[in-house]
Amino acid sequence: EIPYKDIRRVQFAVRLSKEETKHVENLIALLADDDFERREAASQQLAEFGPRAYPRLWKERKHPTPEVKRRIMELINAIKENVSDEALHAMEIDVIHTHDAKMTGKLSSTSIKVQTIQFGEVDLKITDLSELRHPDYVEPAPPKKKKRNRELDPFAP
Repeated sequence: EIPYKDIRRVQFAVRLSKEETKHVENLIALLADDDFERREAASQQLAEFGPRAYPRLWKERKHPTPEVKRRIMELINAIKENVSDEALHAMEIDVIHTHDAKMTGKLSSTSIKVQTIQFGEVDLKITDLSELRHPDYVEPAPPKKKKRNRELDPFAP
């Protein structure tokens, strides 16, 4: 349990609403439809979900039907062309940043109450969030690269 006052940033995993999850599952099922045009339409709609459909597509990548498996792999590869592996992995886990730690896992709550200046207390659905930051949060600087001593290493950049 982390006291809320210690939280500086929360990066949320990608979550689909129940309706979106059902829709994606139905589209994946349609990839096996006898009608070519329905399969094509399902592929197109899944492509429109983009990275948000990735976790569900990844779970189905070993589908027993060759046609479905091929289409799923095409969708996965198209997503991977536009999204880094790090970002795809981040889509599956929640990350909580405090002053001195970073914790990863999966939040079980479906919503979060936040206090805002403009709207007071607001209940936010986690499916609608990608990130929350404390107003004072500053992204830590990446570690500096050590300079090599040219006298010891003549090939140093």
